[in-house]
Amino acid sequence: YGTSTWQDMLIEFLRSMSSLDALQVRERAMPMIPVTLLGGDRILLSSGGQNELIKRIMVHDWGLVGNIFHTREWEVAFPNKMFEYLAAQVPVVCMNARESSKFIEENGLGMTVGSVEELCERWGEHEKFRKNVIRNRKEWMMERHIHKLEALYESVL
Repeated sequence: YGTSTWQDMLIEFLRSMSSLDALQVRERAMPMIPVTLLGGDRILLSSGGQNELIKRIMVHDWGLVGNIFHTREWEVAFPNKMFEYLAAQVPVVCMNARESSKFIEENGLGMTVGSVEELCERWGEHEKFRKNVIRNRKEWMMERHIHKLEALYESVL
């Protein structure tokens, strides 16, 4: 983290992970909520609060990552909400968020703007980015990589 190669290494790491589809399906004892995604896929979400958030995010054209003002924190931030937007099939618009901008643009998941005025001018571009987000959303979802975090916890506990 914090090096010039961090972004490339992160992407390579995430792409090298096996799919959760290949892992044993775990039964859950909580009620599941059926949701139809914009591409027509039907999924079941647990009744947890996070899934309610994803469901509410889905109706928006863009998810904002960054700030109107430049801050040091946003230069290197890689916020959870960016991945929540992607899970909800919402393209991301970055403003004053250097590392997030690189990730989003390199993967065709949204755009970077320099001002609110530029965002207004380019608002309609969300449709083309949404298609790419829908096509590639599973690549960036937590469920695809959670087994690595579980393995880490198991190794240190």
